[in-house]
Amino acid sequence: MVFFPPSPLITGIRPRRFAFRFVAAALGFLIAGGAAIGDGPVETTEAAEESIEARVALPTDRLKERQLDRAQRLVANERWSDAATLLDEMLAGDRDFFFRPQQGQATWRSIKTEAARLIGSVPEAGRAAYDLQFRARADRLLQEAIAAGDGAGVVAVARRWFHTPAGQRATVLAALEALEGEQPLAAAAWLERLAG
Repeated sequence: MVFFPPSPLITGIRPRRFAFRFVAAALGFLIAGGAAIGDGPVETTEAAEESIEARVALPTDRLKERQLDRAQRLVANERWSDAATLLDEMLAGDRDFFFRPQQGQATWRSIKTEAARLIGSVPEAGRAAYDLQFRARADRLLQEAIAAGDGAGVVAVARRWFHTPAGQRATVLAALEALEGEQPLAAAAWLERLAG
């Protein structure tokens, strides 16, 4: 095996950071379609979106889309308890799926993100029904995760029951864990969720 001394260009840069920068640059080049000087005309934004959409397949689930539609109708009809139960069921799944809010739109949305947004948008009566159903369970699971030193359990509470007091505490703990793990972007994402 041949060993090459470190390049003077990367001396002083931590290998992980260098690798990240290299991968990011390579991905940027690949996403741009390898367009470089002399490669011909650059795609328009609309054409680029179409070509990306043709190359990327997001997971969809018609059943989950129907559940989301049903949850939206339950909220509109002020059936808070039923809506909370259905939305929690959607957030409990291991996988997330994507949907288009309107058929002609190019934008895809996460079903779990939309379910969490719907919980956050209900009026006080809906929040009270949600809190009544899930506050105690979220508190108990957060305490168990903290006692066991289970970071994944804390994150699970933050994701599933964000709109409970335990979910808010779990979100802060997840942000602190990300900061301690030298992941400032992940920490910022957790804290941005709290601010929003």
